[in-house]
Amino acid sequence: MRTAADVDPEARFDAFQRRWDLAWSLIPYPLVPVATLLALTTGGSAPPVLLVGVAVAALGWHFWFVSLHPHWPERKFVPMAVYFVGFLGLATTFASLHPAGLLIMVCCFALTFVALPGGWAYPGVAATVACTLVIVGGLRFDPGLVVQVAIGGLLAAGIGAAIRWVEREAVRRRAAHAELSRAHADLVRLTEEKRRLDTELIKVAEQAGVTRERARMARALHDTQLQHLIAIGAQLEAASELLEPGHAAAAPVRAALQVSRDGLVDARRAVDALRPPALDDRELADAIRTVVASWRRFHRIPVELTVTGTETTPSPPVAEAAVRVVGEALANVARHAGATRVDVSLAYLDDVIVIDVNDDGAGFRVGESTGFGLRSMRDRVAEVGGTLAVESTPGAGTVVAVTLPIGGTGAAG
Repeated sequence: MRTAADVDPEARFDAFQRRWDLAWSLIPYPLVPVATLLALTTGGSAPPVLLVGVAVAALGWHFWFVSLHPHWPERKFVPMAVYFVGFLGLATTFASLHPAGLLIMVCCFALTFVALPGGWAYPGVAATVACTLVIVGGLRFDPGLVVQVAIGGLLAAGIGAAIRWVEREAVRRRAAHAELSRAHADLVRLTEEKRRLDTELIKVAEQAGVTRERARMARALHDTQLQHLIAIGAQLEAASELLEPGHAAAAPVRAALQVSRDGLVDARRAVDALRPPALDDRELADAIRTVVASWRRFHRIPVELTVTGTETTPSPPVAEAAVRVVGEALANVARHAGATRVDVSLAYLDDVIVIDVNDDGAGFRVGESTGFGLRSMRDRVAEVGGTLAVESTPGAGTVVAVTLPIGGTGAAG
């Protein structure tokens, strides 16, 4: 069975790092007993009890500072400096009692990089070299011995520096991999977000197209078939009044009149069904609240509606134009602005309605804008005798201001 460490590179690095640190921290446990065994079996002047005591003290010292506190090495300078000085002192003491203790002195070269952080490892190597010279050559200066031990110290320092460089490079690569993974995750998230927004925009565009087509059909029915049915009914009523009660054509004329009236009812019902859903038997402010609330839920962008003045019922074309313009302005915010907040205001002023849609988005240069959304809104407002103004600056948001006459006429769609 594959574990997380087999799949995740960071988990593999963590596992390797733990094994690497553990291996270095365990060096004294085999070397100190081996040195003690050699000292006890090869003879010497030092009492065995003293040798065993120093060895046990060294192992206990290492066990307390390193094994029981694995978070101290290379991180806590003061306790690790105390540890290294103490362990080096015990190793030097053992080596002064028996030459086998030089194995423990060699161990100190490695432990200086295990314990001491940063550049403090190199003074530790120098101290180990000095103690080794004293043990091997005594206080007498021997140039050849000094060179040999110094070369050994330099070799130990070079190996330690190389190992630390490898560790730093591994950490750097791990950080780079983590950053790359985060960037990939962000890219995937942004791609999904873009796909979601594209889907939403397609839905909004489709809905806008359906709405415009419904409005066009309503106008066509109202201006053609509905008017024709009204004219036909009027003519049939006039003909019915001119015919004598017993005339042979009276019954067919009355039947045709009834059919025209039924057709007129059906046509009016069809026109009403094609009007904006938000206006269904509601005041304009409530209809705009519905549009704003729906847009807020769909796009998850804060938007607030403020209504001022005494509410007055505008003519149906003006109410329809107001609802359509607010919807189109909010749609433009979603498509282009990148806004974090939108404020919509509806003000009733005497014989006009003033609507402002204000966003804090990216803005644009008004003179350079040729978007269909703005042209559509201008045309819609102009059809009912209103005006539309746009104020925008790149980086400073956009304000769409609409003024509509309450009693305006025309066919908004």
